[in-house]
Order: sequence, then structure tokens, then C-alpha cells
Amino acid sequence: MVMKSDMSAESVTGVIEVGLGLLLRPGSISGVCQGAWREALLTRRAPGAVFEGWWEFPGGKVEPGESVEACVVRELREELGVEVRVLGPLPGVDALVHTYPHGTVRLHARLCELTPDSAPPANLLVAEHRWTAAADLGSIGLLPANLPIIERLAALLSGKTPPPEAEEEHRAHQD
Repeated sequence: MVMKSDMSAESVTGVIEVGLGLLLRPGSISGVCQGAWREALLTRRAPGAVFEGWWEFPGGKVEPGESVEACVVRELREELGVEVRVLGPLPGVDALVHTYPHGTVRLHARLCELTPDSAPPANLLVAEHRWTAAADLGSIGLLPANLPIIERLAALLSGKTPPPEAEEEHRAHQD
């Protein structure tokens, strides 16, 4: 699929474009940072929201004229009060389409990390949040549209898939 730089929240097909922030952090053992990404942040939908209580990757609707990357930065700031740097798409996943009873969404998953000056995540527009290890991603009650992301993200967090910048460097050396 070819990505447009600007997308509206609802395309001409009626599909809602959604930017997801796969917010990553290094894992730790006994408080000692292990250096590589090992955990992703999940959020639980707030009371009164559609799918109240379900877990998901943070994000939201892409606004008219907004890029997916700008959407992810904005949504994570609004929902969690954090500043993030978008690293790129989840390797092997461009966009995922899922149909719920109330509509169809196209999820654009973007890897990101906290900027050095970011505040820690806070529950501004979500019921709660939690850092989740790769091995535990499949055991949490995630919204159905988020499920296809788990396998690819778990592979990345466990070191079985190179991060986006490593894939780009590998391609550059092949040319």
C-alpha cells in the first residue's frame, strides 16, 4: 500500500485512519537497563469510551491534513502527556484494516520512543497504562484491531526483527 503524507480521519471509502504509537523502552532486570527495547506501552480505554476497559496501543484518528507521524505525536501528548520521537513504521506492517460493528479502521502503527525531556506517562485521557514485556503482549485483553500487531512487535522486542534504522542501513549497503 502506498502511504499518502496527509490523510484525513475518514477517507473517501468511509474507513477511519488511525495512527498508533508503539511506544518502546529498554527493559530492565533488577532496575538495571538492558539497553535494547524490551517493553511497549499499552493503555486501557477510559470509562464511557467505546470499548471501555479494553487495552490498546495509544493513538487516535488522523486529522484532516495531518500526517500519521504528527497524529502519533499529538495523540500521545494528549492521552499520556509525553513527548515522543517517531522512529518509523513497524517492520513488515504498513497498515491494518479491521471492521467493528460501528465502522472500519485502518491502523498505521509507528514505533516511537520518549524524548530525553519527556515527562513520564500519565493517565490524562486513559483509565491506566502499563509497560508490557514482549512475552506478555499476547496475554492481555487487546482490542481485536490491535491483535495482528502483537506478533511483529514481539519479534522486534525479542530481537528477532531488526529495528527500522537497521533495515534502512542494510538496504543502503545492498545498492
